[in-house]
Amino acid sequence: MKRLLVVPRRTSQTPDEAVVGAPDLFTPRDYDLVEISVVFTGDINESLRLQSMWLAYSENVEIGGPAFGADGGDRFEPGRFVKKGIVHTSRGCPHRCPFCYVWRREGGIRELPITEGNILQDNNILACSEAHQERVFEMLAGQKQVRFLGGLDGCYITRRKAEMIARLKPLDVWTANDGQREKLSLRGIHLLREAGLSQDKVRCYVLIGFDETMEAATARLNRTLMAGAMPFAQLYDGVGANGERLKAWKRLAREWSRPAIIRTKITALRGKEGE
Repeated sequence: MKRLLVVPRRTSQTPDEAVVGAPDLFTPRDYDLVEISVVFTGDINESLRLQSMWLAYSENVEIGGPAFGADGGDRFEPGRFVKKGIVHTSRGCPHRCPFCYVWRREGGIRELPITEGNILQDNNILACSEAHQERVFEMLAGQKQVRFLGGLDGCYITRRKAEMIARLKPLDVWTANDGQREKLSLRGIHLLREAGLSQDKVRCYVLIGFDETMEAATARLNRTLMAGAMPFAQLYDGVGANGERLKAWKRLAREWSRPAIIRTKITALRGKEGE
């Protein structure tokens, strides 16, 4: 089957062979299947426009992806919709956080067959069974440049788990601090640091703008930094602000998403500690 993957925009996880946007004058017209994969809801209208254009190049043009809501995610085919090396060994999450799409789209935690790759993208790998986690870590032990990009849940990080992760010598380990269970999130960061991972390797997604003030969000970003992680702000898309207030939220998110700026904050923090 001659199949083509089309995306409205390229992301860091888009396969290299995917086509971005509309066909051009040199595009062949003999595809058996054109699949349009849409990650962001803001791209839905554009993807529908692309679907009508690609129908001239294939009788079968399918459109789907996370942006279209419910997705059981009962299987994962490496390299099909994401770059080679990225793997999902589970779907779903046991929590029902009010701001999160994962449990709405994928439901509770479900374990998938384990395929090989060095970039683990599971939404909550540590909520899986111990047996599944052991098999995943065994697979990762045979990989180079291991990365944990899904955001490890501080609720499940133990000293033993942190040491297992550190033994893999990962390039980076991402955790999350969304404000729902902050004490556990910060404790997880401490355990990862105690296991030997540097602050530059321990990264943390920090959701900001969900039912909080900018002052509260800034304080949580600083607490994450002081706990020993590199915090990266993610602005809640339903922040509810407008005009100058929304611009201020976006400025805060930009400030806390640039590694160079965050490293200057670490330097300043260490300077204060040495006073």
